[in-house]
Amino acid sequence: MNLLSQNLRFYQVIEPDADAFLTGVGIHSRVVDMRKFGHCTFILMMGTNAATAFTVTVEAVDVVALTNDHEVPFWYSYGTTLVHGNTMAAVTKVAVPATGLPVLAANADTVHIIDVDAEDCRQVMVAAGHEFIGVRIALHETAGVAAVDGACLAVLSQPRYMDDANGMPAALLA
Repeated sequence: MNLLSQNLRFYQVIEPDADAFLTGVGIHSRVVDMRKFGHCTFILMMGTNAATAFTVTVEAVDVVALTNDHEVPFWYSYGTTLVHGNTMAAVTKVAVPATGLPVLAANADTVHIIDVDAEDCRQVMVAAGHEFIGVRIALHETAGVAAVDGACLAVLSQPRYMDDANGMPAALLA
């Protein structure tokens, strides 16, 4: 039998919470180690969002206390139960990483699918003089002060090799 859990690694990188994105502050997710994987997909889920807007960026980080971070390009799609039903919007590339993905207020029950390629991250980090080790998602609050329910799951794919014990290597750093 070919199971999804044998081919992908799943990590909860932002825990489900009534104020998951720390109103007034913004947050960084846990760092996912991508040294053994070629691709990471973040599934960002938000509940009722009456008045808070965010910009989502993806940051590659290095092994030095995870402090050398650089924004990297990514692809995204999104959907809401009110507007799209089960249909996601067209996939769009964020070519200017600092611009990020705007998440507007006054939306409810949204799902954002954010795809990151390990090679894109490696190129950005090498150009900056750092070793690439992992990736995280960052939510920067741009307007509003209302708490937003939410969570984020990271799904790693394209493993570079298989681990004898579990089938796939572990990949959660912080």
